[in-house]
Amino acid sequence: YPQNPSEPESFYSFAKKYLPAKKFFILDSRTQNPEQECREYERKIIQAGGLDLAVLGIGANGHIAYNEPGTSFDSLTHLAKLQNQKFEFGLTIGIKTIMSAKKIILLAKGAAKAVIVKRAIEGPVDISCPASILQTHPDATYILDQEAGALLKNKL
Repeated sequence: YPQNPSEPESFYSFAKKYLPAKKFFILDSRTQNPEQECREYERKIIQAGGLDLAVLGIGANGHIAYNEPGTSFDSLTHLAKLQNQKFEFGLTIGIKTIMSAKKIILLAKGAAKAVIVKRAIEGPVDISCPASILQTHPDATYILDQEAGALLKNKL
């Protein structure tokens, strides 16, 4: 933070490239007032009737969105200190906000994600692995390739 939205690593660039723009709210990573931007984002979500779907990836350390290990499960949209990223800070939807979605889909691909996928799905729910909170969601789906799911005990 701040991030230039036109940078290929920005979520804005990714979202504009791959997601339809009908109901599309992106945090303004160039804002001079990140706290206000985060409050406004939460307000827009509530005003829209909540989140129907949250589609997430998982980082090698178990982060979801920019919610790094140690992030409170009660977090709302916030400015996060990032670990091992190009940027030191990033605006992110909070874990509590993600968990309010009616449906959550987590995507993971590749052998490099196998250990953290196992921990997130079969390990204890703990803030040291933010993705582990998805175990408590009533409608969470994990879409994994064979390599990412290779260490799971319960395979389909």
